[in-house]
Amino acid sequence: MKQRTGKLISILYRKSQIYLGRVLKSYNVGAAEVPVLLSLYSKDGVTQEELATHVSLDKSAITRILQSLLSKNYITKSKDENDLRCNRIYLTKEAHAIKETIYHALDDWNALLMRGLEENDQTKVYHLLEYLVDNIKGEHNENTD
Repeated sequence: MKQRTGKLISILYRKSQIYLGRVLKSYNVGAAEVPVLLSLYSKDGVTQEELATHVSLDKSAITRILQSLLSKNYITKSKDENDLRCNRIYLTKEAHAIKETIYHALDDWNALLMRGLEENDQTKVYHLLEYLVDNIKGEHNENTD
């Protein structure tokens, strides 16, 4: 029987979404919102389009997530001064207040995944996953950064 890595990756993804949803429920943050917040933590004030590209989501998905974060007072939107067609997205103090909680949840998830693996093996797993991501970059005109 041929081994299919996609099935295992899918299981890990679904389980991570469940885990993050449960851990961050009290902050009213859904698992789908986490990549957007992480991206903004690393670079605040980007355009909606830049954000969509960075987190590899289509425009309608990013719009729904941003609307949700806006209604929860985790972000603000403002028109770009140079291009009024673009919205710039900024984190609020409420979003900054939960930053460490989100990073802690991600670290806990990673520790759970890597439990029982030596550091050398953890590094190998990470590099193999990077390799898989590199293999699909550019496929189907998607940016997977």
